[in-house]
Amino acid sequence: MRYFYEVNEDETFKYIFRPNYSVISLTSPDFFQGIPGLDLDLKKKEYIRENIIPTFISERVPNENRVDYYDLLNEVGLEVMEPLLYLIRTTKYYCGDYLYLVSYKEVNKVSFNNYVVKDNTVTYIKRILNNITLDNDIEIEKVLINDDNRYLVFNVLMNIYFQSIEAKKEIQLNGINIAKAKGKYKGRKPKYLDTLKFLEVLDDIKKVK
Repeated sequence: MRYFYEVNEDETFKYIFRPNYSVISLTSPDFFQGIPGLDLDLKKKEYIRENIIPTFISERVPNENRVDYYDLLNEVGLEVMEPLLYLIRTTKYYCGDYLYLVSYKEVNKVSFNNYVVKDNTVTYIKRILNNITLDNDIEIEKVLINDDNRYLVFNVLMNIYFQSIEAKKEIQLNGINIAKAKGKYKGRKPKYLDTLKFLEVLDDIKKVK
């Protein structure tokens, strides 16, 4: 989803939302329930809100009546509120969903043709999946992954990825069970805890309170 904020000389303004449906289709319903105030089922190329602050923005940007309003602006290096820039720079997150803003980056074409698989297959697949969700076009030998086949390839690779993870867990569990049967399994080595240092830190925390 790309967002634009335009302000005219007469102080009228508008927000422009341009959804990326090929990436949105990759998300699960429990993760992404849409954008507040926008009916994405309409599949519009862009949604425009003139002289109205969209719900998505108003829920996340601090109200100017807040006591710490200017402190929050100062934290992100702003003197006056620029909503999108504020949301890109702030480290605070809205508790209502998983959405947040980042600066726009052009879509890249990533080639895996000369990629040397130093890690295992699971890690290799994960790298491809990450690039798919970043909306990058991916080239693997003679295959090009783009918006035309992004959904299909993502779901196929995701299925292989989860199966590989489960297979790895099963192998580890079998190894642990064999080691236990032979009396050789000791479990994870406990981490060393400096008790005196811990008590010092705990005392410092109590003093702050």
